[in-house]
Amino acid sequence: MAKAKEIIIECPFYYEHGNFSVCCEGLCGTGQTTHSFNSSKELQRHISSFCGYLGGRKCPHFRAVSLLYERGLRH
Repeated sequence: MAKAKEIIIECPFYYEHGNFSVCCEGLCGTGQTTHSFNSSKELQRHISSFCGYLGGRKCPHFRAVSLLYERGLRH
């Protein structure tokens, strides 16, 4: 997938993406969470709908990681 797609990514928890996956800041410790998709079209839809929209705030994973910061469990 073209890296140009990263230009629209607004989510602060995004790390990188591949052909069928996107990696984000993990929920456990300092690890990463990988979200896998069945096609690059599904991945593109996810990036457009969540990673690149409203700073990622509509994404369920964004909300889960945000709670860790809000509760002081992550710095």
